[in-house]
Amino acid sequence: MTKTMREELANLAHQQWSGWMDYLFDKCEMKDGDLVIPRWGRERWQRQINTSYEELPEMEKESDRKEADKMILIFISQLQSVFEEIKTQHLIDTDCVEKFEKLRQKYCNSELEVKNNL
Repeated sequence: MTKTMREELANLAHQQWSGWMDYLFDKCEMKDGDLVIPRWGRERWQRQINTSYEELPEMEKESDRKEADKMILIFISQLQSVFEEIKTQHLIDTDCVEKFEKLRQKYCNSELEVKNNL
């Protein structure tokens, strides 16, 4: 493990925040040296703020899922590092190794396309 899970998650949080701010600034208009959020943006984002995840349209849920996938990959990566260390010390049996590998493949190979982008 080169970074702690906390540091990896903090890095991801910063990337997500800075990506959002870059997007927001790009959509704003400059007026008298101030960035002004356009009406369409304020209305859209206010609606999203006031809407629970369960009530979001499917397209907006998918956007949130993609961000959640990045967190899941950090968890799996950290767990895999711990798992490999335990495995090399022969503290677990072969059955457990196989179960972990199936779980890792389920989350890393099928649903998460971003695994190499972190």
